[in-house]
Amino acid sequence: MTRAPLLPPAVAGIWFAALLLWSAGLGVSALSLPGGSSLTSVAVALGAVGLATLYNRRGADRLDRTAALATIVISTASALATMGLLALIVVGPDRPIGALDVVSAATVTVTAAAAAASTSVLIRPYVDAFAAHIWAGIGGVGLGVPLMVAGVSPAFVMAAAVGLGIADRAHYARVARELEVRAQIERAMIERGQAQGRNIGVSGLPGLPLFVTAPADTRPWSRRERRATITLGIAALTIVVVAWTVGILLAEEGLLRQGQGFAVASLGAAALLAQTVLLLRRWPELRVVAWASIGMLGVASAAIIVSPSDAVYFSALALQSVAVALAVGRLHHAVRGSGPAEAAMVATTAAIAWWIGIASTGGILLAFVAVVTVLVSLRRKVRP
Repeated sequence: MTRAPLLPPAVAGIWFAALLLWSAGLGVSALSLPGGSSLTSVAVALGAVGLATLYNRRGADRLDRTAALATIVISTASALATMGLLALIVVGPDRPIGALDVVSAATVTVTAAAAAASTSVLIRPYVDAFAAHIWAGIGGVGLGVPLMVAGVSPAFVMAAAVGLGIADRAHYARVARELEVRAQIERAMIERGQAQGRNIGVSGLPGLPLFVTAPADTRPWSRRERRATITLGIAALTIVVVAWTVGILLAEEGLLRQGQGFAVASLGAAALLAQTVLLLRRWPELRVVAWASIGMLGVASAAIIVSPSDAVYFSALALQSVAVALAVGRLHHAVRGSGPAEAAMVATTAAIAWWIGIASTGGILLAFVAVVTVLVSLRRKVRP
């Protein structure tokens, strides 16, 4: 069954363009060419525009008056406070650190406002008090600004703010699906009562729970499936941890060349890929794609281990990103019923995320992902 898209098309397009510009900026900076910071600044601005569009274009989950006012207030206050902080850092007493680029200052200010807005909006399903939204926004900017001052790129902070916006949207999309299931059950029970010559009201339906959930798959899990998902997650975690531990020791002895440790750690992505497909109950239809992606990941890692030259390393990274894009795009199409354009956007996003999130961290991020997937696997209950 085809689901409605999680994000409005305009928001998805804006954020996809921002991601492309961010990756382009990173590439330009890596090549020591001018213009990388400008591209990143434009990407941050587009991220903020996408957030504003998402929070403004709402249907049933639109912002209520309290949340909207609190978000506007805390975003404006955070922007002004950040501007004052930057001015103090640059021209404050006994702290001359030189001129701060106007574009960089604007980027930091916009990012701080976005971080405050996203954290303020995120708590709206749980509280109604104006002050609670304000304090949540203060927490967001209070984490974002020190990170940027410490040297973290504003693009990463903006990406976190965008992630909070997506999480908020996903929460209300899930609630909408659950309410739709409840309405269908109510209609069915009313029709059954009318067919039996009785008039059953909507309220107080016998046997109807207060809140009905809409699980994606209600088939029982076998012990073999649960054991396989847990084993694959632990294998991925073990591969990454051992690769990092042994890699550090060998690097100190001069026995390991740059990139070889990552090649071993990235093999954890193969186990995570297989585990994800099993968790989503899509192995029969995605078996061929999964094995193809796992094979490409293995070939790329073997190439880096055998010949860790720059040309081989970047070629292998490109092959790994293609493997991840192929698997994620096909999986998204199978789960969400997305069209070619949407699947291509998701696949491209996954490929860029591999370069930015996995390759740049040496694969250690895979260990955190493995912990999450193992916990999800442990929650699966085996039914007789």
